Amino acid sequence: MAQIEPILRLVATPFESACDLAFYLDFYGIAGLCAWAFGDRSIWLLLMEALNPSNEKIAWNLKELVQDESEIVAVAASIIAQVAITALSLDSLSQTHWTARSSLVLSLVSAIMAVYAASTEYRMLCRCVKSENIAMRGVPSIASVITVSAPFALLVLALNSFLLGFGIWLGYICLDSDSTWGDSRAVFFTYTVGLGTCNLVYAASTVSTSSRKSLFEWKSDLMRKVAKERPQESQAHDPVMATASQPKSSHEELSNVLRQTAKLRRELAESEELLAGLYERLGRERHDNSPLGLTSKQLSAANFI
Repeated sequence: MAQIEPILRLVATPFESACDLAFYLDFYGIAGLCAWAFGDRSIWLLLMEALNPSNEKIAWNLKELVQDESEIVAVAASIIAQVAITALSLDSLSQTHWTARSSLVLSLVSAIMAVYAASTEYRMLCRCVKSENIAMRGVPSIASVITVSAPFALLVLALNSFLLGFGIWLGYICLDSDSTWGDSRAVFFTYTVGLGTCNLVYAASTVSTSSRKSLFEWKSDLMRKVAKERPQESQAHDPVMATASQPKSSHEELSNVLRQTAKLRRELAESEELLAGLYERLGRERHDNSPLGLTSKQLSAANFI
């Protein structure tokens, strides 16, 4: 059962895509079509994790993840752009159907735009030096979802356009009766089967590693989270409720003050006792140092006589 589970989930992917469309329409209205067509489901879920602005760790992790993805996308798009430029100089390309040339041109333009979008996104995140500049204050907006999803979406478009244009050119060359290629049909058949197999394996691996939780479940979790945090926030802003909710800490603080006061009084009593002992010692020393052991009054009277 575990071996066929990815295949079952792959078959259910169109249904999940329809559910995502229904969620976006319910959440954003008619503008949800843009989020469904140009956004990425995983990006939406990633932005949902950054809803709590008080947790700086989530915000910085989000920044690091998006920056790393931007670097990878920029490198991959640069490679595809170079390959697309080379493919535009293929033999007999001008004699093939116009869709082959247009697909290769679209691949080149999409790859260049992917590099630009990834570089812009990386530069914007580098300017975010505070966690509140990164953390989301509410539900992810359509603009934020599309902005973060754009580089990879353009990369996918560039790759698929290149494969389509190259396939059309290869089919024209291999299926042409005047082709100089030996076993040309076998070459085109190998390309088609290999491309289909690679896409199937990639789709199965993507489905097997994706989250099982639907967007509607994420929405319900968000609503429960907001409903749970609202009473705590209102209680924190209400001084009466805040004081009533913390009686133990106030009593502890008062008892600590009383203990410190008693300690200071004991130290003051010890200091006064020490000073009294010093005064007593000084008095004895003055009495002992006087001639014949006379007191100071007796000495004064003797001097007067």
